[in-house]
Amino acid sequence: MAAQAIEGLRRRFGQGFSAINLILAAVFFAGVAHLAFLPVWEGFDEYAHYSSVQQIADTGTIPRYGVAHLSADVERYPGPWPYTSVGGPNFDPPGHPSYRSYRESGGALARHVQRQYQPAADLNWQAQHAPLFYALMAPVYLATKTWSWVDHLFVLRFAAWTIAFAGIAIGAKATARLTGDDRSGLVIAAYPLLAPEFFSEMARLGNDSLCLLLLSAAWATSLGMLKGQGGYRPALALAGVLGLGLLTKAFFLAVTAGVVALLALRWIKSRTADDLRDVLVVGAGAAALGLWWYVRNYIELGSFTGANDFIRTSAGFDMWRGLLENFSLSRVIHGGAELLMTYAAVGTWSLVIPPLALWVAPLLLPAFALTSWALRSRKQVDLAGLAPVFFVAPLLGGLLWHMLHNLALPARMAGTPGWYLHIAAAPIAFAMARGWRPRLCAALAALAFAAWIALELLLLSLFSGCSIKTGSGKGYVFDGASCFIDLRALDAIATPWLGIVASALVIGLLAAAAWKSRVFTPRPAPSASLSDALRSGS
Repeated sequence: MAAQAIEGLRRRFGQGFSAINLILAAVFFAGVAHLAFLPVWEGFDEYAHYSSVQQIADTGTIPRYGVAHLSADVERYPGPWPYTSVGGPNFDPPGHPSYRSYRESGGALARHVQRQYQPAADLNWQAQHAPLFYALMAPVYLATKTWSWVDHLFVLRFAAWTIAFAGIAIGAKATARLTGDDRSGLVIAAYPLLAPEFFSEMARLGNDSLCLLLLSAAWATSLGMLKGQGGYRPALALAGVLGLGLLTKAFFLAVTAGVVALLALRWIKSRTADDLRDVLVVGAGAAALGLWWYVRNYIELGSFTGANDFIRTSAGFDMWRGLLENFSLSRVIHGGAELLMTYAAVGTWSLVIPPLALWVAPLLLPAFALTSWALRSRKQVDLAGLAPVFFVAPLLGGLLWHMLHNLALPARMAGTPGWYLHIAAAPIAFAMARGWRPRLCAALAALAFAAWIALELLLLSLFSGCSIKTGSGKGYVFDGASCFIDLRALDAIATPWLGIVASALVIGLLAAAAWKSRVFTPRPAPSASLSDALRSGS
């Protein structure tokens, strides 16, 4: 009787509380905790994105680069602002309080604010982006536009984070189902907890959250097609997803090219009419839906992508001549290091440099896993196993092209953030799972998770005014502070108590995932066990 009861409990618990589901729930609440601790405007480019949302919501007009301005409401925000990247020694925001000075003054924000888009003096440097994300956020803005700044931004960020989380969930669940490989699903689900910069990139107000969702949907649909799902519907769905991506951000120019190349390679191998049809439907459908925005960019701005760095140099700029005149090995090394470090762990928009130890595991884990995958894939004939190349390589190539563009400019550092790569979390993590080295990767994963916790704690110390950004190293300094984290000070500019509750749920869910994998997984079923899936070499 006891054995039957235990077996029944195993089945019931396993159906709804699989390791993948528990990890996904932990990731969701980790994102909630991050945005609950995040002060107003501390997300990358947030007040530019906010201005675009507000302009569409309040005026019904789409922002245009070189014409649209930031919102005057943004400039009137009375709370502390992120630290700057220049103007040391303390990098305090000019004209606004810092987190340290705001804590010392005992400031508090109003509970209700009247908002209406009015142009400020400064131009909106993010106005080149396609409008889909901002249009989706407009109803959320209108529903909360009179709330306090903290609550208003929390709800907007929460909506964006929910979109990003849906991308991780789709990537993990669809990959596990289509490949029959639970370990791939587990690594994709756990990826945000192993890449400390992921939450800084995705748990904020920004259009990269929608990029993650749409790229994950394109990944899942492509994987299904490679696994034999035929007919018009998958091809039309993939074309629609890529077209919506083009209406979100220029990253999808590269992603769409990669997906079409992947399908073209499948057709070259098969020479079937159905595979050729898929190439044409996906390519033409995506272009018909989203390419008009980039034609408009070229006509109005002189740049097909619309990226602001390219717009500024579109007239009379000779990139190759600039590279010959301004190229230097030190700038290349700096640019490459910046791309890698901003992929791994650089925090939020204050860009306070964390201790170098926090970069080691988040960089070594993907380096070892992806190298192992590449070595194993040298004789790979399965297109599904090679699919990450067609999603990630074009995206990475676009970032490297941006870096080269900046290297061609005199006295300009490379300035290409690597955190954008997290929109390709699903294919990156899939490749990592295929190259998973049993004990080594499991150990590095634990260290990467510890680095994420350490980075979040350092950010809390910064936001609560207990540490500052200072010195030539632009690092965390606790000089003159009698605290490490001051939750009461943080409560004036964020929602730390919600963050604490969400953090406790993260710990509980991860403990449940580990416990379930050891106690509730029937034997033999090694692929369904979290510990076995991450540690076994099978």
